[in-house]
Amino acid sequence: MSVIALYTMNQLICVCNISDSITPIHCSSNKFFNWDLYLDRIYKRPGAGTVNKNHIFKSVQTKPGILITETIKDVDVKEQNLIKLSKNATGGQKSGRARIINGKKLKNKKRPELRDIKQVDLYEKWGPLVPAQFRDEICPKPSNKIIKSVKEERKAKRNTKQY
Repeated sequence: MSVIALYTMNQLICVCNISDSITPIHCSSNKFFNWDLYLDRIYKRPGAGTVNKNHIFKSVQTKPGILITETIKDVDVKEQNLIKLSKNATGGQKSGRARIINGKKLKNKKRPELRDIKQVDLYEKWGPLVPAQFRDEICPKPSNKIIKSVKEERKAKRNTKQY
C-alpha cells in the first residue's frame, strides 16, 4: 500500500500554497462557532417541504430575513420570511432581537473528537502505515485506559455472538 498522499495539516497547507489559485488558511478549532444556536434565536427554519435539493437559494440586502428559492433562474420564485418576529411584535421584542444581533456573543462549537474505538483503530491499524516521523501527529496513541476499555468491549461483543 502506498502512503504518498498522506499529509499532516502543515504539509497540506504547504502543498496548497504552491498553487496560485489556492489560498489555504490554517484555522484553529477556537474559530468555529455554534452559528445554529445563534441564528435559531433570530430566524425560523425554512418550512418543511419548501426546500429541495435542486433549488437555487439567495437572499438580498434589500429584503433582510427573506429566503428566496427558485428551481431555475427566475422561474418558480418563492419567498419565505424567516424572521422570528411576528407582524405585531412589540418594541421590547424588537429591541431584544436587536440586542441578540448586536451582541453577537457566539459560543464556540465543541471540537468533535474521535470515538474511543476509532482512536484505537487509527493507532493500531493505520499507525504502522504512516511514516515514523509523522505517526505521533497523525495516529497518536490513545491512553492505556481507552485501549483497555475498547479491548474489553470487543471481547464482550465476541462472547455474546457465540451464544
